[in-house]
Amino acid sequence: MLQPGDTSQLHRGAGAPPARTAGTTAPTVERPRGRVRVAAVPAGELTRPVSWHGTYPPADSSASLARLEAAGALTRAGVRGEVLDDAKTVVAELIANAIVHAGTPFTVAVDADATSVRVDVYDGSPSPPHFLGPPGTWPGFGLHIVAALSTAWGWQRRANGPGKIVWAQIERVRTGHD
Repeated sequence: MLQPGDTSQLHRGAGAPPARTAGTTAPTVERPRGRVRVAAVPAGELTRPVSWHGTYPPADSSASLARLEAAGALTRAGVRGEVLDDAKTVVAELIANAIVHAGTPFTVAVDADATSVRVDVYDGSPSPPHFLGPPGTWPGFGLHIVAALSTAWGWQRRANGPGKIVWAQIERVRTGHD
């Protein structure tokens, strides 16, 4: 949750997306990933109930598993078509940023209701996300993709530990796109 004096940032929206009341927080356990054990984000630190979350080590091999598991959770939540494609792309970009720029274990949380999909990526770096170059430049265009596909996106510092949460919201109801 945003706190007074927080240095969080919101992009492309008037305010942070509303907290979800549907869904449940998945059990928090340590899960083995190869030779690395990663402690999941404590359930009390998740900023809202989520449909699914998973924690991974900062390795390229984690990216494909995290993307696959998040996509499965979105599909089980009934997300389809263009919205699913956009959400999977946003998940992929935020995961890549966590691996490349934070270099810490990261947690991906997804939630979907009748009106929107929310993606949160928690990592251990305090550095805020920022655009590395103009749209279309390589490397550095991941956040441009997130901004283009999301209704709103932003970040906030983690309340109970080091790092931040980068989030994106994608509306499920789209005029002229359904």
